[in-house]
Formats: sequence, structure tokens, C-alpha cells
Amino acid sequence: MTPPFSDHGGCVHSQSELTLRDGVVRDCSTEEGGGGVSGRFSRRLTIERSTITASTGNCGGGVDAGHGTSLTIIDSTIEGNSASTGGSR
Repeated sequence: MTPPFSDHGGCVHSQSELTLRDGVVRDCSTEEGGGGVSGRFSRRLTIERSTITASTGNCGGGVDAGHGTSLTIIDSTIEGNSASTGGSR
């Protein structure tokens, strides 16, 4: 998945529940949180057997789970991302 640009979640954004399984998210960007994946307004975000890389965001270059989001990461690689503030994994 490599869309051009988004406010939240450069490639993937959820406001409910999201499971990303066996996915590759790369080369995404956003002005806000979660350059690759944003679950900022989600109840539950699960990333399983996936790779999130080379994405940029203001807060959370690879993933932004946001406040109150249950985040589960299983057998996944999140690396090579960058963020202005917050985590960059």
C-alpha cells in the first residue's frame, strides 16, 4: 500500500477496529499521526505478520495508536520510519 498523502494514517487509517495481517505498508506520509498506520480513533488496532517501513508522520512515523487504543503487535517489523515528535519506529 503506497497512497500519496493523508491527514492521519498515510496508508491506513481506522476509526473503529482494524487488523492488518500479512501486509506491507511502506513509503507513506502524513502531516499528523501514523505515517504508515493510524488507529488514533480506534478501539483496537492489531498488526500481525506485517511490515511497516519508510513512512513519515508528525507523531508516530510507522504507527500511531492514539489515546485509549488497544494496540497488539504480533510477529511484525516496524522500522526505518521517522517522526517529528513521538516514536519513529
